[in-house]
Amino acid sequence: MRNTFVKKIVFLVLVCMMCFSGCSLAVEDAGEEKTKQQDRLIGAFITTDYLDLFDMEAYLNDHVEELISADGSDEMVIDGGEYNQRLYASIDKQNSVSPADWEISFGEVDGICFFDAMFQNEGEESFTMIVGGDEICDVASHLSVAGEVESVVLTGTLYALEKGSEIQFYVNPVYQTAEGEIYTVTGNGYHMSGELGGSTKVNIEEETTATENGVTQTYGGAVEITFEVMQYEPVEITLQYMDKDLDIIQTDEYPAGEMLEQLIVPEDTTCVIVETQWEDGSVTRELFEPEEDERVFIETFYKTSNVALGKKSTEIVWE
Repeated sequence: MRNTFVKKIVFLVLVCMMCFSGCSLAVEDAGEEKTKQQDRLIGAFITTDYLDLFDMEAYLNDHVEELISADGSDEMVIDGGEYNQRLYASIDKQNSVSPADWEISFGEVDGICFFDAMFQNEGEESFTMIVGGDEICDVASHLSVAGEVESVVLTGTLYALEKGSEIQFYVNPVYQTAEGEIYTVTGNGYHMSGELGGSTKVNIEEETTATENGVTQTYGGAVEITFEVMQYEPVEITLQYMDKDLDIIQTDEYPAGEMLEQLIVPEDTTCVIVETQWEDGSVTRELFEPEEDERVFIETFYKTSNVALGKKSTEIVWE
């Protein structure tokens, strides 16, 4: 699969770009079409800034005669396919064989990883692992079959923190090569705003083919990210443990983000009310009761960064 785009810009804009210099990312060339067709879509790299991987310097060097001969009134079309570059991920295993300890990043570019990649430790069998930042919630992965095409579909939700200003995210596709290398390419931008909140769903789907022993198989990859707009961040979580008469046995309070991984309820508790106090003074409440033969978890919001909220999961244990 080849990530290409066409830009239409007038000669004046091109000349202006030649007059400015800027910093460049540590990227590698996109490579041949044959190799790219073997790469599979595994997810996305979400950024708040545009990921500019277009090699303008190389393009200008290759088309200098066209630029000089242009009379200023002609509109030029740039087919930038061969000048689009890849930004490769680096994996710091922290001297550990446990994927939970690994740090995966795309150079110095700030962003949120969300992809389902295949890894392999030396001397061990390969395995797949979903890589996602704390900002990605409600993560799920499933296999979808349409005709003879099998697709791995990755879904998640990002609770974007609006704070009274417009929200902007760029969803950059992430691929993995047959050799296991992971890279991202420039994606599309999405703007979200609104006093009443709302949501935006972004889908990226691609198919690729692989031929082995003369047999060609088509595989699909898809990532679906839902952006939910949140206007305020949580301040405090309050838990009220109640008996069968709905009298409060005990009350616990936690700053948002500091909930424990497991809570053992007091004796005679029949239900738990979880209150979330938000910075605007509003309060939301949820009721939890014991489930027969099932574990009970509550999820509470907390601020993970200036642009998003995450969810913390806590198990409620009745004894």
